[in-house]
Amino acid sequence: MAGKGYLFTAIRYIFVDRYRREQMVVIEPLDAVIEPADEAADPIAARLAARDLEAPLAGLGAAEREALFLNVVEGYTAREIGAFTGRPRGTALSLIHRAKRKLRGAIEAQAGGDAASGVGGSSR
Repeated sequence: MAGKGYLFTAIRYIFVDRYRREQMVVIEPLDAVIEPADEAADPIAARLAARDLEAPLAGLGAAEREALFLNVVEGYTAREIGAFTGRPRGTALSLIHRAKRKLRGAIEAQAGGDAASGVGGSSR
């Protein structure tokens, strides 16, 4: 009868293994993923996008520009940005938020100016 416990344990582990196998998520390597075409593939579009951002970025203060770059481009958290720059985390968060708000306003104003001048709008 000692084999009975062994048998039930083996069946239990087989059941658990099959259950876990069903729950597994297949992860595709990044090399196999086909990315959609983006604007960076077109050098002219990339230059136009960069030129459209020059003026709004120039309107930011140096601290705001630095915090925004570290957060958006480099992917650092506010805590890490604070450690890099010697500022508290809350100050880094404020700088990032203020920079995003200023950029959004400048880009919307720029888009509004383009629409008013007929650039990008309909020609009725």
